Amino acid sequence: MSESSAPRFVHIAIDVQSDFLKWLPIEKRASFPPAVRGFADDLRERGIPTIWVSYPGSRAKCQIHLPQTALSQGQPRPLSFLESLGLLAVDPRTDEAILVKDRESAFGHPVLERYLKDLGIEGVIITGMRSRACVPLAVQGAEEGDNHFSPYVMTDLLADYSNSSGRVRDREEVRDDPAWHEQAVRSKLPPSTTAKFLTSRQFLEFLDQQPAAAGKSAPDSKPDGQALG
Repeated sequence: MSESSAPRFVHIAIDVQSDFLKWLPIEKRASFPPAVRGFADDLRERGIPTIWVSYPGSRAKCQIHLPQTALSQGQPRPLSFLESLGLLAVDPRTDEAILVKDRESAFGHPVLERYLKDLGIEGVIITGMRSRACVPLAVQGAEEGDNHFSPYVMTDLLADYSNSSGRVRDREEVRDDPAWHEQAVRSKLPPSTTAKFLTSRQFLEFLDQQPAAAGKSAPDSKPDGQALG
């Protein structure tokens, strides 16, 4: 792909997988994967690809499964060994990459950073789980290193739970609203972070205002004029 046609953004969906979703309240467990899948499809229509990140555990081998077809020809595909492990709770399309990570952060893997560099990526759109663990680690990882990527966190497409016990009172400690998730992510980031926080709707509205959405500058303020960073 040439630099002129390369998308500026990529969507990284973190750990939308069944073994994590089971700790969420039933309604969130049912609604979250389709919401992230729908957002990925909205971005795909605007020329922005998605990478689905899966975390089988620290013993996993880091590997990336590259798209199998051109962007305009994606269809649902079988998950092969990922499906047998019961991990991803979505159906990646043939034109979407899958990253199997061996640590909590999606970044720090040369294979991913090389792939993003080849695509000409400058900004990463982050969704997924968890707001106080893998999501802020991905944000911080995107900002570090030689291949600095600007992170954009979709606060309405994040999920979290208090701990692995899954007890009801622990679940209720996690508020399911964008403001709570933004604060949760921010609390794990250094004060110097340049991450931007907005909802998926605000991001899509910005893209739709641009003549060529994927190649335009990223939003730096919310529609009401408040700073995102």
